[in-house]
Amino acid sequence: MHLSAILPTRPALICQIYNRRVASDVKISLMERYPASHPITLVRAAGVDGDEQVWTVPLHEIDHQDALDH
Repeated sequence: MHLSAILPTRPALICQIYNRRVASDVKISLMERYPASHPITLVRAAGVDGDEQVWTVPLHEIDHQDALDH
């Protein structure tokens, strides 16, 4: 991820956060630009009937989510 391309005043879409290690790396990078309490919306199985999940957590909790997978 190129942090310089992320502007806190604009929405950002980050794909393929498929495990806690990747989530931790993303969290560390984003915390250079956003406060720890910044709300992050996670989407799992987007567009898959019956499996799609959408939930919001503070940035500092992104790598504590159990539903991170492919």
